[in-house]
Amino acid sequence: MGDDYGVLEILAQAPHDYLEEGAIADQVGLKKLEVQESIRILRRLGLPVESHPVFGHRLSISYDLIDRKRLSDELENRGLSCDVKGLLEVESTNDLANAATNSTAPNGTIFFTEYQSRGRGRLGRKWHSPVGSGLWFSILQKHDLPIEQGWRVTLGAGIAVARAISCLTELDPVLKWPNDVQIQGRKVAGILTESRSSRSRLKNSTIGIGVNVHVAESDFPVEFRDTATSVQAAGAYVKRVDLLGEILVQLNDVSNWSTTDLLSSWRGKCSQWGHRVLVEWDQGTTEGVAIDLADDGAFVIEDDDGIRFSVHSGEVTHLRTIT
Repeated sequence: MGDDYGVLEILAQAPHDYLEEGAIADQVGLKKLEVQESIRILRRLGLPVESHPVFGHRLSISYDLIDRKRLSDELENRGLSCDVKGLLEVESTNDLANAATNSTAPNGTIFFTEYQSRGRGRLGRKWHSPVGSGLWFSILQKHDLPIEQGWRVTLGAGIAVARAISCLTELDPVLKWPNDVQIQGRKVAGILTESRSSRSRLKNSTIGIGVNVHVAESDFPVEFRDTATSVQAAGAYVKRVDLLGEILVQLNDVSNWSTTDLLSSWRGKCSQWGHRVLVEWDQGTTEGVAIDLADDGAFVIEDDDGIRFSVHSGEVTHLRTIT
């Protein structure tokens, strides 16, 4: 089976150097026509690949590559073994990971892409994902959890992303229930979890994660500029392959935490306590003050009459700080 992502890896590892088309084809297991198709995809995605009839192809810029060998080696050095699958473009990495649950794909299989045309977040929202600017990946996680502990997957992923960014930069990300990671009040990462159960047990989950890494503030669509940010826009720099590796290590660590430790860590990183919020959930809309995270992962708010509500699924909007 050919490897079109390998074409990008080869070109990006030798920026500015022409590489003969046949040599590229041999290294990645493609035919020359397939290499040419991969080159067309890269150009369509906005990467400046130059071609010469004699010398071959070259990438005329330095590119922050997600090098799969480097990633796999680093993970192995830290005690993890993952099947890493890189793609130039897909509709959605979550779709690929979901399909893999019906095959023999091992626990921890990772699908990442340079561009996803139908990347989505909660409630069907589209995720802004320009090529090379961030991490767009999904991981297949197999487990055997009571279905009532399904909240561990999403909340744990949020902790892992926040911890990874903190480990590699001087930034201090916080969490917004249920699945956002924020820096300076703006969303830097989002998580979409899709799980499958059998006989009241959660058997596997697809954890889709999108992280804005190199997006300049001016590159966000106008409608996102007040609510979104990136690691770069927040004033830090990190290589994408390093951040992906650290997130995967943190995900593995958090998955082994006790429920008590997971709840405590999430509470400590949440930015919403004491703030007035509007919750849109299955009972309509409720306005109140964010109070706590319940032991079952529910978001607890208190309305103006002192009545407390436990929200298990919904959308939370910050209104103003209580003084």
